[in-house]
Amino acid sequence: MILFVVAEAGAARYFLPLWQLWLDQPPGVAWHVILGDGAAGQLDREPIRRRLPILATLDRRSDEVAAVVADMPVGLVVASAGDRVPLERAGVALARRRKVRAIQVIDTWYNYARRFDEARPNEIPDAIGVIDEAALAEAAAEGLPVGKLCVVGQPWFERACDAVSSAPLAKVLLLGAPIRRDFGDVLGYDEESIVEMVLGAMDKAPHLFAQVWYGPHPEQAAVPEKVARRMEVVDSGEEILKQAGTVIGAFSAPMIEAFLSSARVISAQPGSHERDMCPLSRHGLVPRARDADELVGYMQRPFVADTEQMCRSLSGSVARLGDWVLENKGA
Repeated sequence: MILFVVAEAGAARYFLPLWQLWLDQPPGVAWHVILGDGAAGQLDREPIRRRLPILATLDRRSDEVAAVVADMPVGLVVASAGDRVPLERAGVALARRRKVRAIQVIDTWYNYARRFDEARPNEIPDAIGVIDEAALAEAAAEGLPVGKLCVVGQPWFERACDAVSSAPLAKVLLLGAPIRRDFGDVLGYDEESIVEMVLGAMDKAPHLFAQVWYGPHPEQAAVPEKVARRMEVVDSGEEILKQAGTVIGAFSAPMIEAFLSSARVISAQPGSHERDMCPLSRHGLVPRARDADELVGYMQRPFVADTEQMCRSLSGSVARLGDWVLENKGA
C-alpha cells in the first residue's frame, strides 16, 4: 500500500491531479491518504474529496501516523515537505520503522533546506522530488544532497497552463499571506507593509485600480484593518483569481497560477533589497516592486504574457510524478 501523508493546503493541491488520475485509472496498487488540517481544509472545496481513500485527518503537529495504520501493510510513504511539519516527519519515521522507502516532494521554488532543518536521521527521506531543473539547482545550492533530488514537476501548476485570463488589468487581486508568522521581520516586510504599499499606489494612480479584491491566506491571522475600507475582502483569493487581470502578492502559490494563466503578476516586497522569496521575480519572469512608485510604474507598462517556457517545463507533471511514486514503490 502507498501511504500519502499530506499536511498543508498547497500540498493537497499539488497531489490532487494525481489522485484524480488514479481514481479514474487505478495504478494497480492500493493507496490511502492521511491529511493534515490545512490539506483537509483545501479539499473541503473539492467535489473529489468524498471519493478519496482518506484514512484520517490529523493536526499537522500530530505524530500519530503510525497509530492510524497500525494494522495496515505500508510499502511506501509519500509525504509533502512543508516547513518542518511534524506530521510529515512522522510519516517518514513510520517508513523507517517499517523498513520501506519514504519520499517527499517540495511543491514550490523556495526554502528547500529549511524544510528539513533539525530533522532526525529517521526523518530524512530516501528521495526528494522538486519541480524542475531550476529547483534542483537551487535545492542543491542550499545543501540538499544531489543524489536524493529528482525532477518530478508540479501537477497543480501544470493544470493552470490550460486556463487563459482575459480579465481587465485594472481588476486587481491582492493576496494576503502569513509572512510575519512564518518569517518574523527577516524579510524586511510583512502582510501589513504590503497593504500599505498597495494603498499608496492606489492613491497615486486610482485609474489602475478600478476594482480591488483582497484574498486572505487560509492561515493568515487577521485581515489588516485598513483593507476593508478600500478593498473588497473575499473568502479566498483562489475563488476570485480568474476575475483578476492583475495579481499582486509577495510569493504566494496563487501568483504562479495567475502567471501561468496569462494574468499580469507583480511581486510586492516593500523595502526588500536582499533575498527574493518569489520564484517568479527571482527567475526574471515578473517584476519585483519595492515601493508604491515602483508598483505604479510596473502597472503602467505595456503587458504581454510570456508563459511558454514555464508551461513547457511543467508539461507532463502528472505522469512524471505518478511514475516516480510507482518506481519508488517497486525499488
